[in-house]
Amino acid sequence: MKILVITQNYYPDDFNINEITFRMAKDGHDVHVLTGLPNYPKGVVPEEYKWPKVITETINGVTVHRTKIHERRDGIFHRFLNYASFAINSKKRLKDLPKDFDVIFSYQLSPISMAHAARALRKQTDIPLSMYVLDIWPESLKAWHLSEGNPVYKIISKYSKNIYSSADQLLISSEPFAEYLHNTHGLDPEEMNYLPQHSIDMVSEEDLPNPFNDDKKHFIYAGNIGAVQMLDILVDAAELLQTKYADRSKNVQIDIFGDGSEFARIKELVEQKDLDNIMKLHGRVTKEELKAYYQHAYAFLLTLKRENYIGDTLPAKLQGYMSAAKPVIAMAGAGASAVLEESQAGLTVEQGRSDILAENILRLEYDNELVDTMGKNARAYYEQHFTLDEFMRKLYSYLETLIERGVN
Repeated sequence: MKILVITQNYYPDDFNINEITFRMAKDGHDVHVLTGLPNYPKGVVPEEYKWPKVITETINGVTVHRTKIHERRDGIFHRFLNYASFAINSKKRLKDLPKDFDVIFSYQLSPISMAHAARALRKQTDIPLSMYVLDIWPESLKAWHLSEGNPVYKIISKYSKNIYSSADQLLISSEPFAEYLHNTHGLDPEEMNYLPQHSIDMVSEEDLPNPFNDDKKHFIYAGNIGAVQMLDILVDAAELLQTKYADRSKNVQIDIFGDGSEFARIKELVEQKDLDNIMKLHGRVTKEELKAYYQHAYAFLLTLKRENYIGDTLPAKLQGYMSAAKPVIAMAGAGASAVLEESQAGLTVEQGRSDILAENILRLEYDNELVDTMGKNARAYYEQHFTLDEFMRKLYSYLETLIERGVN
């Protein structure tokens, strides 16, 4: 297949689409990527990628077409310019690309305008468009405190419907997305296909040294640290463990890996509550560095605010957790809860119940047999559903079916 992938974020930015496209090229497909300039998450384009130093390049067999964008930097104004510049400039860049693609694959993270060029090319040609929906719009605006009654929300809702409706195929990363897209935009759930995100295998082939350098039982959270992830709940649970359950939690440590808009506030909160002995923030580390921590983790933690459909997202971190063959304690929505219930790989906690979260941490600490059983279940479920091999098998099947069927 000759495939055009459109995504705002691409290598060297660290996103799953990198592994997907590299695998496509390895499997013999002619892969082109239309993308912006790397600048995630720090919001600054590296010197070697300053426009127009790199316009077209080849990475691991993938032909990458860059377009000029405004750096993310800090603040909502620069964020808006970053999103708008990619939408506008990627559409302009289409004129420089080949026109004989078999399929367009739109990797749709936030914002929805990432798919602007994909929609434009679909309207200009008879090339079928497959859209991989990883965030739902305009629902994602609620994370930015924009209500449905806001005029901006209404405008973006209409725009989002136009984007989704332009696709010949919708692939959804979380099953509850089908209900949202039907209720909000009138799209037919029968025309959607469930394709959960993959994760690289976080189990190392070698026995890695313990980076914690202690004998504690480490409960790990790894990922974005923003308002939606509500890490205050983990802080509250840590405080309960250190006070109410002090005698039973001496061997427990909660470790936070990652960065985000709430990192500084959460770190300050940990210091204010004097929780340094039970909760540590390690900052952002690479996936390769994480492997050693995952190997020596006791269990994993997942928190996601469930005020709307965003909370029903199946976070990609869950797949990575499960690959490490350890149990997961999750306070999240329908997507993650359904997987943990089906796989029997963890414990779920009602929203806002930091007391139950703390009790579940202690439950696992003192039940090694349960930890072992859940860990094995997690690994088995990962191997069946979340490997890159399984993801690519399903994706190729969907794309080949679309190409054979043609445009709607």
